[in-house]
Amino acid sequence: MENIIILHGALGVAEDLKSLAISLKNYDFNVYTFSFSGHSKTAFNSNFGIEQFSDELNDFIIQNALKRPDIFGYSMGGYVAMYLASKQKDFIGKIITLGTKFNWSNETVEKETKMLNPDTILAKVPAFAKLLEEKHGEHWKTLALKTAGMMKEIGEKAFLNDDNLKALETSILLGLADRDQMVTLDETRNVFTQLPNAAMYMLPQSKHQIESVDTDLLGRLIKDFILVK
Repeated sequence: MENIIILHGALGVAEDLKSLAISLKNYDFNVYTFSFSGHSKTAFNSNFGIEQFSDELNDFIIQNALKRPDIFGYSMGGYVAMYLASKQKDFIGKIITLGTKFNWSNETVEKETKMLNPDTILAKVPAFAKLLEEKHGEHWKTLALKTAGMMKEIGEKAFLNDDNLKALETSILLGLADRDQMVTLDETRNVFTQLPNAAMYMLPQSKHQIESVDTDLLGRLIKDFILVK
């Protein structure tokens, strides 16, 4: 049986991927998942961001004695998986992403971080604020602010720069929802052209939010990509 780890996105929790986990288990995958620190009412570590989450993924693989597990990463989860693969050659099997954003220009960072101001969220989208509190508890505001800081750090440090991408030999399937308003086809295709061993897919009638995705279709795509040798 194939081992696969599925990773949630920014401001998300492991439970967001419950439906996908069920779909993959139906194909006899051993499915593993966890929430990154600071998410799902877990404590924050001293560090927060791509490097910290990459270390947590690394530790999870070792603690569960997984040998080159495949990884599905939604949004930020895909970025974390690709960053770890760029640091640890032959440590990860295949990677499948969905809605992972790669363009973190100053303009993009400014736009995305504005939407993570807790006071703005409370005032303009109270339903979203309530959802965040349900997922993460009373520290959801801190999580939102730290996530904004992470976005700025990605823009400054460019963890997946051109050189890293061109040297990333892992087999990667880059995915995008056709109605994603956060991630563009151009930025996804740009990364695709730089990776030496990559493929692409697009989910129909889907938005960036994982809740909008047909997880049965996504599960089949993941299964087919992983099982093709």
